[in-house]
Amino acid sequence: MRRNLNNIMAKIQARQAGAQEALFLSNEGYVAECTGDNIVVVKDGQLMVPVSNLDVRTYTVHGPIFAHLQQAFGTAIINDKAWWAGV
Repeated sequence: MRRNLNNIMAKIQARQAGAQEALFLSNEGYVAECTGDNIVVVKDGQLMVPVSNLDVRTYTVHGPIFAHLQQAFGTAIINDKAWWAGV
């Protein structure tokens, strides 16, 4: 329940600031997730997802989406803290 409230509050704050979505950071300061959207960054032909989604294949919703993206881009999904540190 608290997580849903955090998502709602973050979404409201993002909208008030003129943004469409809010990003959550991990305790380590890495991009973790959004309030309701998936985060996928394409850089140099590689697909990057947040470090918090370490095993994206286990997610009911994320799995099929990420599998489609992998096939479309012909590359694996990478979860690399060092890469996200540079974002």
